Amino acid sequence: MCPDTPVGTEVDESGCAVVEEVMVEETVVEEVVEEPMVVLPIIPQGCEQYVTVDGDKITGFATILFGFDKDQYADTEQGKIDCIADVVIANDLTVDAVGYTDSTGPSDYNMDLSKRRADNVVKALMAAGVPASETLEEAKGEMAPATTNETEQGRAHNRRVEVRVY
Repeated sequence: MCPDTPVGTEVDESGCAVVEEVMVEETVVEEVVEEPMVVLPIIPQGCEQYVTVDGDKITGFATILFGFDKDQYADTEQGKIDCIADVVIANDLTVDAVGYTDSTGPSDYNMDLSKRRADNVVKALMAAGVPASETLEEAKGEMAPATTNETEQGRAHNRRVEVRVY
């Protein structure tokens, strides 16, 4: 029935080429979309009150307060510094310590006092295990008050060191 079948081709009983059925398997490839893993900051228990977090980022810390004309922080501030150090180490952060004063006294003296305050906080952070390469210090003196210098309460809040996250 199939006179044009080439010589040597396998044929069926009617003389036509045998056509083998080829099974085609369909492969379904599922696309896997990986969501980026959100890593939340590590904040040791008891330190939450000293850390500011926005979403999954640490954005700041509680300020370390100082007494009038003091470059050493009070013993009551040590817990803040220990927590800040623990959070900086656990999250591999780079921070700077910025010292401030109230407006009492000469500007030059206040600039030096704010530098000593920042230096003492950096030393305390390093003593708690923060690498020196992860800390910087800066002095602002009386230039950037957090609140008014017109009241004793306001001045007390201006005598501070802020630890900022990079």
